[in-house]
Amino acid sequence: DNGVTSKEKWRIVDASDNLDWAVLYYSGAAKTAGQAYIGAMLATPDGKWPDDKELPRITKALHSAGIVWHEMVEVCNENCGGAPLTPLHPERAVSSSS
Repeated sequence: DNGVTSKEKWRIVDASDNLDWAVLYYSGAAKTAGQAYIGAMLATPDGKWPDDKELPRITKALHSAGIVWHEMVEVCNENCGGAPLTPLHPERAVSSSS
């Protein structure tokens, strides 16, 4: 954490009917740092790339958000331990009964 507050907006651009994948778009700004940014995320339940047959639709979704494939980077989460992660401050976690 660099101490700069960012304001972000996230949108679902497209998702498969069975939710095997979703394309999410975000935009934000860190006003005090004078920075603005956009990006996209391709999310899947298992973290693996969807079938190749889905790529034309995903490409279209990315394009509609102003993102092109060469800007996407694959992230490996295999060494992240078990999910869900334990909050850093469990005493501050909001209970479902609230």
